[in-house]
Amino acid sequence: MDENKIFSKSNLLAFDLKPWITRKLVVLITGVKKKTTDEEKETIDWIKIPLQRFYVKMVTEQLNCTILDVDESLSLVFKKLEIIYRPNLDLKKSGVLVEGDLPFIHIHLGHGDKKIWKESEISKDESGKSVYFKSSDYLHHLDKADGKCWMGAFPFCNGSDFASEASKSKRIHATWGSVDESPVTGLEALFELPSAIAQDYRVFRILSRAIEANTL
Repeated sequence: MDENKIFSKSNLLAFDLKPWITRKLVVLITGVKKKTTDEEKETIDWIKIPLQRFYVKMVTEQLNCTILDVDESLSLVFKKLEIIYRPNLDLKKSGVLVEGDLPFIHIHLGHGDKKIWKESEISKDESGKSVYFKSSDYLHHLDKADGKCWMGAFPFCNGSDFASEASKSKRIHATWGSVDESPVTGLEALFELPSAIAQDYRVFRILSRAIEANTL
């Protein structure tokens, strides 16, 4: 099995949280049925718990290494992740934008594919029978936005390939995708995400106590 890893330009937790002091921590879920199913909600309810915990750890560790001051940390640490479901990931319309802004986290529960020209594709919706678009289209869509998304998660077939390609965007801090070429469900694929985040957390925890913030 391929390595379960986060693709990031720097450590996952070395992310500028200051713009989020006044913004909602939106977790956008795309590629779901028009009426979200119990299984889809169960998947997101499960992954939301570790994501919230790691977010709080990120805030506290950034305080430890003075990236954030005390007031900024207090403003951030009690914020909660807010889930928004969107059936279609239509890049010709709002795409991943929520009220014109990038979300804090984007999770796509649709389908992935790898075409002969070596560029990954993902489905517009959950059926896998509609339009697929290339990772370069996703990159172009992100790069037209302002600000930066903390993480994109892609728990579908060939998700790690798509994550690797999507990580090239300057508008997304980190990405992760399923290492399984054909996961049974999105939930089973997401079982691997907390351990991948934990690897980066352990490294950042050491760094946050050892070096100045401007060297990250």
